[in-house]
Amino acid sequence: YVSTIAKENIMKSAKESPLFVGNFGSHALATVQDLVTNNGVVMFFPTVGDTTFRKKEYRNVINLRPSMEKELRALIKFAINDRHRKKIAVFYEENQWGKSGLALVEKILQESSLAPCARGSYPANTIAVVPASSEIIKSRPDAIVCISTYRPTYNFIQLVLNEGFQHCLFLGLGP
Repeated sequence: YVSTIAKENIMKSAKESPLFVGNFGSHALATVQDLVTNNGVVMFFPTVGDTTFRKKEYRNVINLRPSMEKELRALIKFAINDRHRKKIAVFYEENQWGKSGLALVEKILQESSLAPCARGSYPANTIAVVPASSEIIKSRPDAIVCISTYRPTYNFIQLVLNEGFQHCLFLGLGP
């Protein structure tokens, strides 16, 4: 998740083999966007969920998971229609991926004449979630969409539950 290291490793590996399989997120692929755009490599199953590398010009990127938009639509539809939740907050990582997810949640909620009741972010590659949890707790949500990595999500949920939000529905993206 360190862009300079990711770029160095991808460029070094691309000299040996133009085929990559595995755990590359938006931030790592963005560092070598020219290599991907110019079909210099083939990427199988990156963990990219946002729209950055899900465009027609990236025929050499083969995704395994659904797009972030499809996942978020399903989660929000479930929250609103099946669980009757209307006060939905968003907890997200402060980076390209997290901000893309936040924008999608806002778009999807707007289609139901809703808006997030709160937004809370944490710095990328940290577990500094206390400010975000404080902001979200103040809004008293009944559902929270988590666009975040594992450990920060765990810490965030623990803080929110310790404040008495056992009724809250937590929604997270797949790995």
